[in-house]
Amino acid sequence: WRLALQFERRTVQKTYVAVVHGEMQLDADLIDAPIGVHPVVREKFAVMVEQNKIDIAKNAVTAYQVEERFRGFSLVRLMPKTGRTHQLRVHMSHIGHPIVGDRMYGGRVVSEQSLTGEGSTAPLIEHQALHAWKIAFRHPILEKPMEIEAAFREPLRTLVALLRRARGVQ
Repeated sequence: WRLALQFERRTVQKTYVAVVHGEMQLDADLIDAPIGVHPVVREKFAVMVEQNKIDIAKNAVTAYQVEERFRGFSLVRLMPKTGRTHQLRVHMSHIGHPIVGDRMYGGRVVSEQSLTGEGSTAPLIEHQALHAWKIAFRHPILEKPMEIEAAFREPLRTLVALLRRARGVQ
């Protein structure tokens, strides 16, 4: 219950890493845009910007920081301040930088050939290029700060390595 309380009070710090389409202009920013169920596609969510839609949307805030830029792509760190369904995917798409492989929110699948002009046409990553990287909280019994990291899975490591090699900005 102590850990659940930390989530409820939003004191747990979650950090994600994503590869997004486009070279992001700002090094860091805060996206504060309410999210609700998409008005047409019930399985999707969307930023609700119209005044009359605000009532059915929930507050959603995401901070981001660009880690690396590549020609046509960016590697970003995402820190959600709220925990809405599909929040990171919706927010990145909303600002014009959908997550690679996220077909639902405008991301495209990439292959070695699409990035380098040669090699395999098979998708490099079969899902969104989004990784739950780090979580920080207070241990519920010992009351000591804890931070847990998860290494990148192979498809994401391969994608980032290929972007560095083939599309690195110098």
